[in-house]
Amino acid sequence: MPSKKKKQPKRVSNAAKRKALIARLSSQYPHYNLISNMFGFFFIASLSLSIWEVGIYRQTIIPFSIPLAVYFSTGVAITPLLKRLLNIYVFNPYNPGHLPIFFHVFYNIVTWGGITLFGLMWVNYHLAGEQTKYVSLTIQSSGHFAKGKHGCGEGYVNVIYNGSAKELVFSCSTQVEIYKLVHLETAMGFLGFEIIKGQELRNGDW
Repeated sequence: MPSKKKKQPKRVSNAAKRKALIARLSSQYPHYNLISNMFGFFFIASLSLSIWEVGIYRQTIIPFSIPLAVYFSTGVAITPLLKRLLNIYVFNPYNPGHLPIFFHVFYNIVTWGGITLFGLMWVNYHLAGEQTKYVSLTIQSSGHFAKGKHGCGEGYVNVIYNGSAKELVFSCSTQVEIYKLVHLETAMGFLGFEIIKGQELRNGDW
């Protein structure tokens, strides 16, 4: 008599496993999906704010090391405080309830470092004093950024202001190479960092 074939156990797909794990977490932690989505929202929002912050940074006279320090130190400092929450609410299908430490640091730097830096730069710029001053600076070097897929190759000039290098960006059509001077209108920012309220390329006085 032919031997009976043993029934093979049905394989559970990865999607089904993931669905079951999320269902278990949802039953264990109230509002699991809502809080999980909020963590995702804050991450995406921080990326958008970081793009906005680049524009503010260009109009702020501040050493690059300061925003960089705020960005990284905020994320690193908050990592141990959010470790348990991220392990729970950021789903890891390979090891539910646990995330690699690299992901913790990366997430917190990008998210909370980005949001904090944007807030500080925004406050300094938009709550600046009304009193302005005018300075004329010699252009040290100039050129155009490379044209990217969505970029047009903006013009830039490099100057020295109060002993520090500053890059000023102009529209793509500006022929920055023909100018020798740049005139700035500045004001004191709320947090003590000067902001640029106006900039004009010239080859002579105002």
